[in-house]
Amino acid sequence: MSKYETIVVFDGSLPQDAIEKESKKIEELLSANGKIVKIDEWGKRVLAYQIGKKTTGFYVLFVFEYNGNAGKFIEDNFKFNENIIRYLTVTHEEVDIFAAPKTESEKANDEAGEEEED
Repeated sequence: MSKYETIVVFDGSLPQDAIEKESKKIEELLSANGKIVKIDEWGKRVLAYQIGKKTTGFYVLFVFEYNGNAGKFIEDNFKFNENIIRYLTVTHEEVDIFAAPKTESEKANDEAGEEEED
């Protein structure tokens, strides 16, 4: 099973119960051939640009494991849904996030900043 992340942007003018209903439908679709790992509702946000005369969207993130090609499956099921403005599916990789080591000039700037504070 491969792990995927899908972010779905629902029409921001939908009532909360309609968004929950659509989200539940997606959860059932993904559970049929895979396993839901996490669902995270990001809430209603202003879009960076208008999409089809819409200025707000309700964002929901689905993290799931799926057998087969999840991208094709999701596209087939989402592209004709009028309540979904946009969606994006990517493979989910476990990565360790760490800070890049500082360069010599960054270390010197930090030391100079500490001396000024004294």
